[in-house]
Amino acid sequence: MVEHGDIVHQERRVVRVVTPLRSTP
Repeated sequence: MVEHGDIVHQERRVVRVVTPLRSTP
């Protein structure tokens, strides 16, 4: 169960970093 949580946290972190990059041209 800890592994699953870690994966979800990592994915969310990547999306948060890609969101601002995508917004910027």
